Amino acid sequence: GGRALLLALPPDEPERTRAGQAVARALARLGHEGPPGRRGLLLAEINGADAAAAPEAHCFTAAGFVPTAGGLQLRVPRDA
Repeated sequence: GGRALLLALPPDEPERTRAGQAVARALARLGHEGPPGRRGLLLAEINGADAAAAPEAHCFTAAGFVPTAGGLQLRVPRDA
């Protein structure tokens, strides 16, 4: 699958953060619900920028993503 995310958020706070957190939680759920051996998710880019350095990265780290050299990684244990 793709590793790039195009994210359009409301311009003003607190709606911007709430929407970013909702997207991050939804993607984390998808990462946890994948078939065995295919769980987890890597976001390399958000809106064309390195995902780990993107302004929205805090929303994803709050949802369980971890900054890595490749972007934001959601790791799911194999037995989960």
